[in-house]
Amino acid sequence: MPRINEQVLQALTTDNSTPATGISATYKFRPRKGHDILTYSIHAGTTAGGGGGAITGVYVLEASVPDMAAWITIPDGTFTDTETSGTFVPGKAMDLRWNCTTGGTDVVVRIG
Repeated sequence: MPRINEQVLQALTTDNSTPATGISATYKFRPRKGHDILTYSIHAGTTAGGGGGAITGVYVLEASVPDMAAWITIPDGTFTDTETSGTFVPGKAMDLRWNCTTGGTDVVVRIG
């Protein structure tokens, strides 16, 4: 089980046609002192160091009320056929995850 504010760094290898496949571990964001800015990324490969190559598929950064599992897409959080990285400023406690919604290639995703 993920701990609070623990980085997610993992390979996704397929779409979500079966339960829990193509869905990353959950990042359990809980506010800390100061301003919280989370980083995220998607890159080709099956290891944290990457493997190069093209990305295919649709990858969605999703959020939920803590422990509710009612996932919604974060605005501007859908990425198609491209490596990406960026930042996200959560407004309150939430759970975050990556979801491969349309079959893709092997990628590594990160939150935090």
